[in-house]
Amino acid sequence: TWGPIGWVVPGEVFPLRLRGVGMSSAVVANMFTNIILGDYGYQNMSVSSIGIVGTVFVIVVLNFVIVLTTVVFLQPETKAVSLEEMRFAFA
Repeated sequence: TWGPIGWVVPGEVFPLRLRGVGMSSAVVANMFTNIILGDYGYQNMSVSSIGIVGTVFVIVVLNFVIVLTTVVFLQPETKAVSLEEMRFAFA
């Protein structure tokens, strides 16, 4: 799955002195988005004309398209890059 990307990338992006604040901000944003979409997203979409099966299909397709394009075009390769050089990879 693409799930670990949201936990691995913030750990690589922030320098050591800001890693705690950066990771906590990333976790808060991740949890807030999950709560909002989980509590309200399905309810609002399932009452529409597409129903629950259409809702799940739309969410899966949007997730695939958004995540795939983000990883392919925006995520830099970090293989064999040291932590000191990581800030240049994400700058």
